[in-house]
Amino acid sequence: MESILTYFKELATIETAQLTEQLQFLKDFWKKSSNRQHNPDIKEPTIEEIEEGLTLLKGMCKGSDDTESKEEMTYKDRYYKQRWTDSAMDAPENREQLCKDYFTGLQWVLDYYYQGLLSWNWFYPHHYAPLVSDMLSVDQSFTFDFKLGEPCLPLENLLAVLPVASGSLLPKCFQRLITDPKSPIADLYPTSFQIDMDFATILWEGIALLPFVDQKRIREAIALIDLSTELTDEEQQRNEFQCTQVFEYNYNFSEKKQAETKSCVRDEVVSVRPFVDPPIKTNDGKFLPLPCEKSTILVQGYPQFYILNFYSEPKKVSILLQS
Repeated sequence: MESILTYFKELATIETAQLTEQLQFLKDFWKKSSNRQHNPDIKEPTIEEIEEGLTLLKGMCKGSDDTESKEEMTYKDRYYKQRWTDSAMDAPENREQLCKDYFTGLQWVLDYYYQGLLSWNWFYPHHYAPLVSDMLSVDQSFTFDFKLGEPCLPLENLLAVLPVASGSLLPKCFQRLITDPKSPIADLYPTSFQIDMDFATILWEGIALLPFVDQKRIREAIALIDLSTELTDEEQQRNEFQCTQVFEYNYNFSEKKQAETKSCVRDEVVSVRPFVDPPIKTNDGKFLPLPCEKSTILVQGYPQFYILNFYSEPKKVSILLQS
């Protein structure tokens, strides 16, 4: 915690300048009517809201060095009130918990990619992040308490991630859970929702204000279904944990088959075998982010830039335009 708090302390020194720069850019962007979606489901900032934020930030720059100055607290209050409309973040202890949740998320991600899964069930329980300067309110003695839990079954996982429009991918008895208004978890699957363009200019940058997945409620709803009779044998097999399979491409056999069929892949071209995770023999069994040995060698049947004859040149391209 000591090192990450030192990092955030440095970021906090430029927070006001960075926010001012971003809001000024957003003010210029949203002034153009062509950039607005004119869609009630898309929450876009008004010019007045942006100007109010700039005024408060300007007051912070002119204010005293006291971090509890009226200007800074007013801006922070406004930041949280706009995003937590239930006033939950008015209480300092709730803001501190928000920061702890954010730190916990950083730790979960780092461990997931570099050492291994810490928890199957943990998630960040907020739509928005805290201000960087507020992260310093967390004491460096703060520790993480992850419980490993267990993974969802395949169909449980699909219930947790699929929208209503993709319900046809589920077995009929599971479809009813997301389409029937009387379903005990119907509220988890809204047919419409808002996208908050919070510091965003393109739709995919916006925040989808969807209900958080409640794994306990999903499992309770599934428990009301007699899966032994409602699911086909194939669907029951789909809903089981199985070993990972390796599909290997046979380049030589493929060359021979190309003259016989128009299909790009045939069963005979691919071999399938169970895959077992190899042991990690270095760094005390923990992952090191280093390139795999011989990672530049051509993988037969897989397109790679490494084998293409191409050139590149720098060119200005706007990534902010959207159709």
